[in-house]
Amino acid sequence: MNVSETIFRRVQLAAELADELMSNSRTGMAWSGLFLSAPRRTGKSTFLREDLQPALERRGALVLVADLWKNSDVDPGDVIVDTVRQALAAHQGVVARMARAVGLERFGIGGFSFSIDRVGLGKGVALSDALAELSDRIRRPIALIIDEAQQCMATRRGNNAMFALKAARDELNFAHHGLRIIATGSDHVKLRMLLGSREAFFCATERALPVLGRDYVDWFRARHDIPDTLGPDVLERLFARAGYRPEVFESAAIAVGRQGFGGPNAWVSLERTIDELMANVHAPAMRTVDELPPIDGAIIRVMATSYEMFAGFSAETMEAYRRVMNRLAPEPSARLDYPEVERALERLVSLRLVWRSVLGLHVVEDPTFAVAMRKAGMLDVVKGTPGAKLTLVTSNKDGLSVA
Repeated sequence: MNVSETIFRRVQLAAELADELMSNSRTGMAWSGLFLSAPRRTGKSTFLREDLQPALERRGALVLVADLWKNSDVDPGDVIVDTVRQALAAHQGVVARMARAVGLERFGIGGFSFSIDRVGLGKGVALSDALAELSDRIRRPIALIIDEAQQCMATRRGNNAMFALKAARDELNFAHHGLRIIATGSDHVKLRMLLGSREAFFCATERALPVLGRDYVDWFRARHDIPDTLGPDVLERLFARAGYRPEVFESAAIAVGRQGFGGPNAWVSLERTIDELMANVHAPAMRTVDELPPIDGAIIRVMATSYEMFAGFSAETMEAYRRVMNRLAPEPSARLDYPEVERALERLVSLRLVWRSVLGLHVVEDPTFAVAMRKAGMLDVVKGTPGAKLTLVTSNKDGLSVA
């Protein structure tokens, strides 16, 4: 590997995934799609852009990318539709054929008898038909990468877009040049919702993207001339302390490096700097939780004690909310009703502390925030509360695990 590169490459991993995706198999990810999860800020989007996309292109695919996080203010369904429309706009012959298909003998690209606005959800030209035309025109498989795909479950149009893509996948893989769906997300629990028995991508392949490891640490050491006092074993441990987040790790190392890495205790300074940066990651959200009304603070704390626990309304869960609320409130309350909890959840969703699916399921927005709350002692108030199960998320080499 060329250490002069500014981006760490995962060429082998990208090649392995691309080979599986672009195979002619009628089983596995080549047919059903790949759902790839990794915690936020651990290099997922960089891997998609710098490694997987080029690997797919080298194998002949036309790669389309719909980044739902970058366009978070736009409905996920519209982001996906716009991604397809942009690909169509680059191939005028496809637009001409679609114009004729809807009964227009004349069309123009600039002004026009037919507009690609006709392509979409519930429009004149379905996504599956548009992608089939594009596939036939370019005579190549299409690979659609949907980054932060769990956001599709947050809106009706987003959910409808996934069903439309499922129909397109089935049609193109049977009768055209193929459609490969790569859906990624920073939360495997939310991403898994797209794979439920009633969802569009039931039985699609689900994998955790491995976090960066020793090969990344070795690359970083060589690139920055890190002395032997900070050997690879030490740096690998400190990288884990940074939550396997390259941005945090590199920022800390560069800051410490300005003062010099000399001395046997250089790792102490680096560890301290990493801890400070990690604390800053969730500091704004921590302050928000501290300022919440007691009922809101109680709900987010109970939810955070069990990562895979959806906000519920069972008698046991409601009692857990009430008890924690009373521990936070200056004046205890004897009861708590469902409308109060529903209104509190609405507020937590608007603050982006809680995520809600179109099915009405609620989970903590960022699973790593639950870990940060625990480390800060913010969940201590929940201990011993009936209905609150202390099951917490921790980081490991493969991503997140429940401990």
